Amino acid sequence: MNDLFLILAQNTSLEERLRGLRGGFNDRPTDPANIRAVIFMIVIPVSLVILIFAIRQFRQRRREIASAPAHPMKLFDNVLRRMGVRFTDRYLLRMCARSVNLTQPTIMLFSRELFDRNTNRWLDSLAVKALHNHAATRFAAISELAFGPPPDNDTHGGRPPRPENPFEMNPSPAHVESEDINVGPPVHSA
Repeated sequence: MNDLFLILAQNTSLEERLRGLRGGFNDRPTDPANIRAVIFMIVIPVSLVILIFAIRQFRQRRREIASAPAHPMKLFDNVLRRMGVRFTDRYLLRMCARSVNLTQPTIMLFSRELFDRNTNRWLDSLAVKALHNHAATRFAAISELAFGPPPDNDTHGGRPPRPENPFEMNPSPAHVESEDINVGPPVHSA
């Protein structure tokens, strides 16, 4: 180190000073074994750290997915797939469920009435007649697959009858005759 200061402190030309400085460094070419050592000492440990981090993230994500509740649309899609419904029909049903704001779309598969009510709500909102006709045909085929052939007394063209009040599917108790209500055990008159 002292030699370096002495070289710089001398009142010599710049070229001589630089030649003196260069003499302090190794002029031999780099040995390929040194490059391999750098690779083994730096690149491989860094790669191992990245690999361990990626594996840890993957395992943590799998644990989160396993502990998370099932996504309703994923359940709906799995049920339809197991029923044998093809991809395009599943896509139509997913669009229908989203459009009618069903939080649990699998509820459509509980009964023909629920299926028809929700699919008809979506069909009524479609402006394109060709899509309406195609979707109605596909929904009828899916309904038949899920619930069997429609009943013979169907007079509404494959659609359930519309109630006067769309929010009221069953008559209110005020419309039911008091004779029809059987609340307790039969009373025997003597």
